[in-house]
Amino acid sequence: MQFDFFKGNETEQYMFYRVPQVLFTDEQFNKISCEAKLLYGFLIDRTSLSVKNNWLDKSGNVFVYFTLEEAKEKLNIGTGKSVKIFDELERIGLIIRKKQGQGNPTKIYVMNFTKQISKTSTQVVKGKVQTSKKRKSESDVEVKTSENRKSTVSKNGSVDFQKSKPNHTNRVILTESNQSYLSDDTHDKAKEKSESDGQTDLIEDIKEDIKYQIDYDICLERLDELGITTDTLDLVVDILLEPYTCKSEMIVNSQPLSPQIVQAQFRKISFDHLQYIFDSLKATTQNHRIKNLRGYLRTCLYNAPHTIDQFYTNEANYDLNN
Repeated sequence: MQFDFFKGNETEQYMFYRVPQVLFTDEQFNKISCEAKLLYGFLIDRTSLSVKNNWLDKSGNVFVYFTLEEAKEKLNIGTGKSVKIFDELERIGLIIRKKQGQGNPTKIYVMNFTKQISKTSTQVVKGKVQTSKKRKSESDVEVKTSENRKSTVSKNGSVDFQKSKPNHTNRVILTESNQSYLSDDTHDKAKEKSESDGQTDLIEDIKEDIKYQIDYDICLERLDELGITTDTLDLVVDILLEPYTCKSEMIVNSQPLSPQIVQAQFRKISFDHLQYIFDSLKATTQNHRIKNLRGYLRTCLYNAPHTIDQFYTNEANYDLNN
């Protein structure tokens, strides 16, 4: 395929998506992927349609409708990537999503990147976007990110994203009886925060950061592929949270370690490490019964950053030689 040169001001006759330059020039947006920045441009473009349709809440705030399927189609990406880039925008505060339930599409508030609300959290409460220095209880807050929802869809599915019920056959069912992304800001808060009324909220914030770090929602999408249950996945999250709540030495593979050392190691864990751990777990449980799953997984999680490369190198060498 061969295209012609532009002449004069011919470029001005076309329609373009508007992606703010500041997303590429301001350091605070460096961690956002290019796909997420482009999605933000799509959402800004969609606001003009919302204004025409008078899609405003009682406070005059504009909201848009833009489904996961639209993002997949426009960006030519898969479901996991689509979920992740929405999460990226929500985590940094460029969008707020309000779940409507009953199969209705999610309302998306596209936030003004030029105006920051300092020392407050923006929340959609009872149909209004508000700012509050105090954290609202989860029963009052209607906006929840995909990270603090165990699933992005209801039992019957939603307009945003339909998915079939998982097949639980050939899955390793593991229970307690038979068993880099944590922001520096959150990490520092965890160390400095004393026991107070806000301690529970802080632990919940760290837990949500851990879920983001390991791509929790993508794990939920791939439970069958990973060969685990939701309970096993949640156990992994609890283990990764342990060094932030432990006040004494932790036992990892029969060795006492300080919580700070374990924290540093756990902060390296990503979805790829979990995939490697669960692959190993499936192979192990075929011939052996794990008596202490929590302890076993804690050791695997601690060692994974050191052992993952060698594991896959050995597998590749085996495949080449057989």
